[in-house]
Amino acid sequence: MDYYVEVYGHFYSVPYHLMREVIEARISDQTIELYHQNNRVASTIAPPAVSTVRCSRS
Repeated sequence: MDYYVEVYGHFYSVPYHLMREVIEARISDQTIELYHQNNRVASTIAPPAVSTVRCSRS
């Protein structure tokens, strides 16, 4: 089971056991990587025209 974080209006899944934990989004022109305590837990291709970050739990 996963839960989701929102980055730039897009939702990305991260492992369920990280619910209520701080997730850091590292964004480049090509990728969005999600980290928990400096361990990468998810990575995906970045959508075009990403300019701000907004994260929330759901």
